[in-house]
Amino acid sequence: MVPIASYPSEPLAAPLAALLARRPESDPEVEDAVRDILRQVRKEGDAALCALTQRFDGVEVRPGQLRVSASVLAEAEAALDPNLRVSMEAAIANIRAFHERQKLNSWFVEDGDGVMLGKKITPIERVGLCVPAGEVPLFSSLLMTAVPAQ
Repeated sequence: MVPIASYPSEPLAAPLAALLARRPESDPEVEDAVRDILRQVRKEGDAALCALTQRFDGVEVRPGQLRVSASVLAEAEAALDPNLRVSMEAAIANIRAFHERQKLNSWFVEDGDGVMLGKKITPIERVGLCVPAGEVPLFSSLLMTAVPAQ
């Protein structure tokens, strides 16, 4: 059985300090580059995504290609090996069950002076996902980002 340790606790203090000390300092050049990328995407939208995909991934894509059409999805589904589909559906169910337990709920309370306090959880309508593809795209990377985003 995996040992479970509570934090804060005296036995964890030294190992945790050692782990945190190993953490690299942030690189100002990397932070500046990321800020520039975010600024470019905010300003230029999909055109920036296409330009950055060309720059970083060497893939030429046009804004109209960023969304996969229903017909392409249907073709891919028809070509999918049934055994692979069963495995993927099992993985999706496991990932979803895990992340459902992490889901936060909105809550509100009125204090003694009639002031309403609380936290409102609002889902995001759409998100963009990055699935790195060194030699080949990994199903696991796609599933571990797409399923929680749903």
